[in-house]
Amino acid sequence: MRGAEVLAGVTTMGLDERPRVVRGRQLFSVGAGAHFLAAALIAAYVFLILSGVPSLVFIRHGGLALSVALSGALLLHTLAYLGCWRTFGMKIAGVAFVFGLIAASLFLATAVWAYELCEAPYYCYGWLTFASPIIIGFVLLGVIFVLDGVVLLLMPRFVPTPGYSVEAAVLLIFGGSLLMCVLVAGIGIGLSVLLAALIVAGDVLAKAPRASVAVGRA
Repeated sequence: MRGAEVLAGVTTMGLDERPRVVRGRQLFSVGAGAHFLAAALIAAYVFLILSGVPSLVFIRHGGLALSVALSGALLLHTLAYLGCWRTFGMKIAGVAFVFGLIAASLFLATAVWAYELCEAPYYCYGWLTFASPIIIGFVLLGVIFVLDGVVLLLMPRFVPTPGYSVEAAVLLIFGGSLLMCVLVAGIGIGLSVLLAALIVAGDVLAKAPRASVAVGRA
């Protein structure tokens, strides 16, 4: 009995109990779709890292295009957490939304920075110089995903698939933490974990209940 009370306390942490009414599910739908898009783009990153041809990672134009696309997907994915904030009154979701906007924009800036540091027309051979902004960008991504994971860890009471919500939370926090370790191996493993995490998180957010149901549970 005591364990159930503790679990209930954890799942309500950071919640504003005042009901919020939001018409429609556009925020959740667009945000969930952006999770799936981000997963596909991260799969491309994983392929390049694990391809065994390191020079492919440094293709100047392709790398920039991939980073621009990922930044756009991450900007859109924050809408799901805006929906969590407005519908469920989750303050931590508001933090995830605001930081996600800032960090995704900074990730795009680091991609452009790396592009400008690359002296060769198509490949960048100055690994340490080129890698610095990329590592900074991945650290920012790590923080985004850790915050997303915390939000999903607090969402089981609001979604029809609480187990998947916790699973996505654990994967997001673990994968985001690996990105922040700034080691190349950690980044590769972290992106692989996040690939699965974003798919599960997108599915959970796509099935989030309508505002009327959320108000009834708040």
